Amino acid sequence: MSVTIVYVAYRTPAVLLRESIASVTAAAAVANVDTDFIVVNNGGGVDYLAELGGPNLHVVGDGTNLGFGAAVNQALARDTGEMVLLMNPDSTVQDNIFVELEKARSAAGTRETLFGSLLNNGGAPQILAYNLWWSSLGLALSKKRWAEELRRWIEFGQPVAVPRLCGAGLYGAAQTLRRLGPFDDSFFLYGEDVDLSLRAAAEGVELTLVPRAVVLHDAGTSSPDSSELVARAQTDAHFRLIARHRSRVWGLIARLESIASVFVGLVLKPQSPAGRRARSARLTEVRRWGLKKIAPPFHPAQQS
Repeated sequence: MSVTIVYVAYRTPAVLLRESIASVTAAAAVANVDTDFIVVNNGGGVDYLAELGGPNLHVVGDGTNLGFGAAVNQALARDTGEMVLLMNPDSTVQDNIFVELEKARSAAGTRETLFGSLLNNGGAPQILAYNLWWSSLGLALSKKRWAEELRRWIEFGQPVAVPRLCGAGLYGAAQTLRRLGPFDDSFFLYGEDVDLSLRAAAEGVELTLVPRAVVLHDAGTSSPDSSELVARAQTDAHFRLIARHRSRVWGLIARLESIASVFVGLVLKPQSPAGRRARSARLTEVRRWGLKKIAPPFHPAQQS
């Protein structure tokens, strides 16, 4: 059985990728899995082929920042293994990850299924990676319940159906992923995995979290901080998800909620200058979306 591991690298130090690839290679040996690696160069001036080398490593992309979804789509346009694992470049895996993912795949039988690894960020499971919410209020009201639910899933240790999967640690048949897109590249950063999950579920594809397949993610170390860019990309992704999967009224409510949360945050919470700029950057996206049903895709070049 062969697995292609896909990384999207944006200003990522080669040392992080080297550590990640080493951990995946060790896990593959435990499960007797053949692997190859595709690194999509999304920018930053690092010569990944020269830095990482290896006969089973391929680098695609010319350094243009396409966004995460479009970069993954570019990787999957190549020949790949039977299965695909998406990895963040600043993450490593535990040695049993392929054993656990393949056990879950075997248990699923002929049912078309996408699998999610358990993301562990800085020593803590990522609570929000497997749930859906459409508003800040919905998130606030559900977060405690989701944390307890995830704790039980980890304790039980068996694969469990979830409402959505995270792009980091996503494992699926290449054929299924290609049929689904896999990603809608109008999402520049964030939200594309939620959109994929919703589209997959609508087509009858099961979404399964495998709690014993653990990805250790050192969030935010793979590229320099770009807080304003991140704030705009997150806001665009939120509005775009609602435009794709909820009503027009929901979309307008989301924009009003964003305006309110920005002003409440600026007034009530102490902010560093960078924090104030990042929070205010969300208003740029609110203006860009205005009353439109759906806005053109966001890109970092749009800084007005």
